[in-house]
Amino acid sequence: MNTVVIPVSIRMLSHNHLRFAMTVIGIAIAFFLAAAQIGLLVGWINTNSAIITHADVDIWVIAEETRAFDYGTAIPRHRVQQVSSIPGITWAEGMLIGWATWQHPDGKRINVEIVGLDSKHAGAPWSMVAGKIENIEQPDTVIIDELSYDVLGLHDLGDQAEIEGHKVILGGVSSGVRTFTAAPFVFTSIENALKYSPYYKDEEISYVLAKIDPNSDLIQVRDRIAKEVSNVE
Repeated sequence: MNTVVIPVSIRMLSHNHLRFAMTVIGIAIAFFLAAAQIGLLVGWINTNSAIITHADVDIWVIAEETRAFDYGTAIPRHRVQQVSSIPGITWAEGMLIGWATWQHPDGKRINVEIVGLDSKHAGAPWSMVAGKIENIEQPDTVIIDELSYDVLGLHDLGDQAEIEGHKVILGGVSSGVRTFTAAPFVFTSIENALKYSPYYKDEEISYVLAKIDPNSDLIQVRDRIAKEVSNVE
C-alpha cells in the first residue's frame, strides 16, 4: 500500500510548484516561531529562577501558600534557629525579599526589589565586577547590577542615593543579574533591608535557606522541617 501512496503523494505535492513552495515556507516559519517561543520561555524561567539556582542550598523554607519568589510572605527570623536545630541540617540562614522606592539622584522614583542576605550570603550575586559581597555588611551599603547603572543613577563605588528616605551607598556592582520584573535587584544585608522594606517588621525575613549533611536524606530532612517548624512549607 505504501509503495503506491508515496509516489502519488509526491506527484500531488509537485504538481503545483508554487503551492508546494508556499506550504514548505509556511511550515518552516511556524517551526521557527515555535522554537523562538520555547527559547523565550526557557530564558524567562532561567531569569526568574537565577537567584534560587545560584544560592546553592538544598532546602528553602517558606511561609505557607507562598506563590512566587518575588513576593515572599514574612516569617519570624527565629525560624532560622528552628531549622538549624533539625537533625541533618549543616547550616541555615535567612533571606529577605521586599519592595521599596528608590530615589534617583535626579529626583525620579523607581521601584526596586530588595534582596537582604544573611551572614553566608547565600543568594548573593554570582559575578562581581566591582567591590565585594562582604561590603553589604556595612551600614547603608548595597550592590546593584551593571545593567541598572542608568536606571538607578549610580556608577562608581561610594555614590549615594536614597531608598524610602534612607541613605544608600554603592558598595559593589554585579554582572548578569537580570530580573523577571522591570524592577532592578538591590542586594544588601538583612539589617539594611529591614530599614528599606516598609512592609517588614524587625526580626522578620522571607525565607530560610538550608544546607544538609551530605550523609543525610534530603526528603527525610525536608519532612522533619515541615513537621517540627510551624506555619511553613
